[in-house]
Amino acid sequence: MEGNPSHNADGRPKGTDRLSTTNDRRRYVVGGLIAAAIVATFATDLFVPLGIAAGVPYIAPVLAAAWLPGRRYVFPVAATCTALVVAGFFLSPSGAPEWAVVPNRVLAIAAVWTVALVVDQRKRIEDALLESQARTRAILDSSADGILTLDSDGRIASVNRAAEGIFGFTAEELRGRPFSTVQAQEPSIDLNPDTLLSRLVSDRSAPAELQGKRADGTSFPLEIVAAPLDLESRRRYVITVRDITDRRHIEQHLLRANEEQRQSVGYDLHEKLGQSLTGLNLICRDLARRLERQREPDAQDAAELASLLKDTDALALHLFETLVPVRVDSGLPQAARNFAEHVGRLHDVPCRVEDFGVEIEDVLESAELFRILETAVSWTLRNCDVDDVAVRLGGADSPNGLEIVLLGECPPVGDDWQTLLNGLDYRARLIGRRLNVDVGADGVSIRCVDPRAPLVESVKSSPRS
Repeated sequence: MEGNPSHNADGRPKGTDRLSTTNDRRRYVVGGLIAAAIVATFATDLFVPLGIAAGVPYIAPVLAAAWLPGRRYVFPVAATCTALVVAGFFLSPSGAPEWAVVPNRVLAIAAVWTVALVVDQRKRIEDALLESQARTRAILDSSADGILTLDSDGRIASVNRAAEGIFGFTAEELRGRPFSTVQAQEPSIDLNPDTLLSRLVSDRSAPAELQGKRADGTSFPLEIVAAPLDLESRRRYVITVRDITDRRHIEQHLLRANEEQRQSVGYDLHEKLGQSLTGLNLICRDLARRLERQREPDAQDAAELASLLKDTDALALHLFETLVPVRVDSGLPQAARNFAEHVGRLHDVPCRVEDFGVEIEDVLESAELFRILETAVSWTLRNCDVDDVAVRLGGADSPNGLEIVLLGECPPVGDDWQTLLNGLDYRARLIGRRLNVDVGADGVSIRCVDPRAPLVESVKSSPRS
């Protein structure tokens, strides 16, 4: 990543050169100590009579080879020590009988090579661990998604390069801080096993969405998946995050283009087709009257044609209202009142609209709020036993808010209800809102609120049983 403060200009992580220098220094120091130990042991062996276990101290240099980087030094050190043990057999002064000296030297050589094999196996494990760590780090750093690990208290333990780029913090700045550092929720929600993190872990069927916060204080939509990582008695969490700002902009652009297309088609139906049908209706009615005055037999056909044109004009008007439910001149309150009248006629359920001075200038936002209202109420009326519907627009706590209160035996428990909420929440996020669902004993309240508002109930949590 260009300009990453945690990496050198050539793209390598900072500290790589320092690690290489440290390994070189350790190689020279430990190598010198091993050479000194071998020389001292051999010199001692030359002055100690045979029969005394003077070859056993050669184990120390072989053990010291474990501190050298890599495995290539272990067996050469063991071979050198073996050669010196054999040389000591011929050069050391006489002592014990030969039948006692030979087993002594053989045991010393066996001890040296046993230790060498153990050290080599340990070095193999260390090399495999280092290779695994390097491979894991390479995978993490090459990932386009940000990956963070959290401890059991919800504090950040590690991050990869992508996470640094997403949030604008370095790994050193993030390490040890709570996850709320990179959240824009107000009040911020601490990710710990008792709150939001537990809900994210318990339902990983689809990524959740939060408002992230960058180092410069700007907020952005963040897709997040959490998974537990159990290590002995400790529990950690692996968090995968993705900046979906570009995707959200594309979705909003497509949504706006779709809404503009619907409005264009709707106004064409209303202004062009509707006016043509109205004109044809007037012509046919006038023709029918003239034919009737002349007592022509085709007068009845002309009257029927005029009636058909009138019905077609009404159908075109209905299609226009379906395509463009929220008009620029009347706004969301009038569209909601029209829908409430439709609900009362079709379902025989009282539906009230309370307008507390909703202030929405964007027609697209108003249209999406209306479609959320229409979808939620229509689906619930078809699938639940609803006694009363109340729609509240605006208010002191949420000037641009929408609240739908459904009283009765609702909602049902099942995947269909959850799918509905997920769909409504997705629509809400496209216009910069979030869905708050409050399920009570006598019904349910669905609110479209600012994404930084306090979380009442996760959309992905289970409805009441």
